[in-house]
Amino acid sequence: MLEFIYERGPFGDETSNYTVKTEVKTVGELIEQVIKERSQEWGTFCLEDKNSHAHNICVCEYRYGVITRKAKDFDIYSKAKIVSVFANGGWSAMSYAVKVEEYEKLPEQSREEFLYVYFGRESETNNKP
Repeated sequence: MLEFIYERGPFGDETSNYTVKTEVKTVGELIEQVIKERSQEWGTFCLEDKNSHAHNICVCEYRYGVITRKAKDFDIYSKAKIVSVFANGGWSAMSYAVKVEEYEKLPEQSREEFLYVYFGRESETNNKP
């Protein structure tokens, strides 16, 4: 079961920050848990190095219980072990930043792919990354 611990907010866009507690161990298990327990939400899952706050890998976008876009290395990213989970959102939008072990060993994600998965933007050549 997911537990959301309020950190701060609401901000001007009515979102707030949360620390998320969960018993699951991998990013894939977390995604499955959110889709099952919070099927009325939409947002993204991004990965962070456990020593940083920058997320440069966007794993997937989800909407109402379904993964709508995912990174080409989704299966690899899904196996990453969770260190901690943070969320930002409000109303029905909730995006997750997941700090993971051995972030540096994960495949890099291009800027174009990040933008596609995170925002739905296709690359300038109109091809999916």
